[in-house]
Amino acid sequence: MRLCAAKYEPKIYVARFLWASLKHGGQLMEQRKEAAFEEIDVASMGVLLGVVAAAFVALGVATRRRGAVHKRYMVLATIAILSPATARIMIGLGQPQYARYFVPAMAAAFVVTCLVYDWRRHRVIHPAYVIGGAVILASWPWRYLAARQDWYQPIGEAIARVGAGA
Repeated sequence: MRLCAAKYEPKIYVARFLWASLKHGGQLMEQRKEAAFEEIDVASMGVLLGVVAAAFVALGVATRRRGAVHKRYMVLATIAILSPATARIMIGLGQPQYARYFVPAMAAAFVVTCLVYDWRRHRVIHPAYVIGGAVILASWPWRYLAARQDWYQPIGEAIARVGAGA
């Protein structure tokens, strides 16, 4: 029975991850409306964030037999999904106007920490961290740009409805 479960286990985890990404993106949009968080639309970036994180999870699952590469992809996926939590912390602290700078800075700080760790531990930086970190950091301007476009507003509203349970 365990063999059968192992076959479907990665698919279940990816499905749960995508559902959680959509749900929390919608919750953040509702918080945004309550907090009058107009400077940045972090909430509607949830699906864009989910695409980046899901790509790292898929790469991690695909490379699970190579432990070093698998570990790095899963760490990058974790870093990619920390942005909504960081934005919620800023909202909770009553400083949503600084989220525009703080949220990408936290992601960059985690990526730099991974690079420094690799350098200190192995004296070489793994390409997964270099390329993955560049993808995470380069995705921020694209997310800001896409979240403010008219074509993306219906997508953001749909995420809000799913997150609100409607």
